[in-house]
Amino acid sequence: MQPDALPLTTSRTLVQCPEFHLLVVGRYEAGKSSLVRHAFGIEMNAASHQEPTEWNIDVGLRSMQNPRFVIHELVGYEPAEPQIVEGAGKFLQFCSGDNLPLKDRVHAVWICIPVLSIDERVFHPADEALLKLTKVPVVVVFTHFDVLISRMEAETSESLNLPREEVKQLCLEIADVKFRENCINPLAQINPELQYARTFGLLKDTISHQEKGILSTLIQTTRDLAERYIERELWTASVTEQRASVAEKINTSIDIGMRRYWHGLASSTNFSLDRCLEKLHRQIAPTWKFDDPYVRLHSSDFIREIRNLTQPITFDVVEEKSWSEYLQRFQILVALLLGTTVAATVGPVAASLWLLVWFIQKVATMYYRMPDILRCFMQYVIDLVLVLDQLFHMVLSRPPRSLTKEDIDLTMERYRSSTTAAQVRSELQIYADRATLAQILQRNRAEAKIVELIARYRTPAQVEE
Repeated sequence: MQPDALPLTTSRTLVQCPEFHLLVVGRYEAGKSSLVRHAFGIEMNAASHQEPTEWNIDVGLRSMQNPRFVIHELVGYEPAEPQIVEGAGKFLQFCSGDNLPLKDRVHAVWICIPVLSIDERVFHPADEALLKLTKVPVVVVFTHFDVLISRMEAETSESLNLPREEVKQLCLEIADVKFRENCINPLAQINPELQYARTFGLLKDTISHQEKGILSTLIQTTRDLAERYIERELWTASVTEQRASVAEKINTSIDIGMRRYWHGLASSTNFSLDRCLEKLHRQIAPTWKFDDPYVRLHSSDFIREIRNLTQPITFDVVEEKSWSEYLQRFQILVALLLGTTVAATVGPVAASLWLLVWFIQKVATMYYRMPDILRCFMQYVIDLVLVLDQLFHMVLSRPPRSLTKEDIDLTMERYRSSTTAAQVRSELQIYADRATLAQILQRNRAEAKIVELIARYRTPAQVEE
């Protein structure tokens, strides 16, 4: 019985569900009470749900041997009593359903199936129906196997003149083959992922060390399955909540980009675009609240990868050179006019003229660079948000674990090679080339374009209607 390999978050499950509610069900005389007595050291008679009509978490017993378990027993049923079987099924669905808070639900079920014959059908339709109803972890506990062996030994001893040990070994081998044919194979057809245990000695007052070991493994498997179930439910609730907040995360990212950075960037004549984008990145990434213990989304490597998605800023060399030559000539002319001989008398005027030259040079540079700066800035914001959006939904589509470098690399590769990245780049280039300086400086206009492109290219399944 090897539970699946989903990592546990024990502290989280302890906070949300400090106790596991275990429901034991099965036919009459299937050994339910005997199983619980030997497994947990308690008598179940007082804790039975006599009528499968109402789930009550107070009708349960706690075990000193395993204090985290609260054990419930549902009154037995017979396959020939369809109404009782149907009632048991509805009860099982209710006490494990989403209508109850997670801590008040059944977290695991033991379905006891007696093995009384090597030739008769073990699973009745009623048993199969119950196995298919619940979404909580189920362990099928095959009981009375030792009773079957004892009966086979008695019958074999009468027909064969063999030593007792040989008879016992022969019966055990035959029973093992029949157990696989009549129990394990049919169980795999019902659901190949179901866990099972085969018990011995439940009708005795005391059980052997080997029999105790079987029950100990059964309890540990049930504990692991219950913890994984609770963690999945917590993760599902978290996914639902986080998916509902994707739009908010995107809006926050855009707000940070446009309100905190673009206005200052567009109005500045002395800035570093790379430094600005890095600060922008480090403020947007945390708003998505990834489980990122190694801070990979803030790393220089990831920032550089997003930056590389953006085409480098280029300028018209001839046009920029003509402006540069003009400014250099103007500076030389001012220097000749304001030589040292007149510096003392016109110092303030000279300073003003030099300031004017510096300002004209900065404005000219800014004017020629603004379309590319606009495109670069907008594309960085859009690329970063769309990559985080894809990464977010990829992480939400799996069981909970921390963000890995492989997750980031895979998302970056998918985005880099997608038509989305190329379309965003193309549309922004056209937008920036057509924008006038006055339009570029209008933050709301650029912001509206960012909102439009993100809404168009974000993860399709999560776009609101």
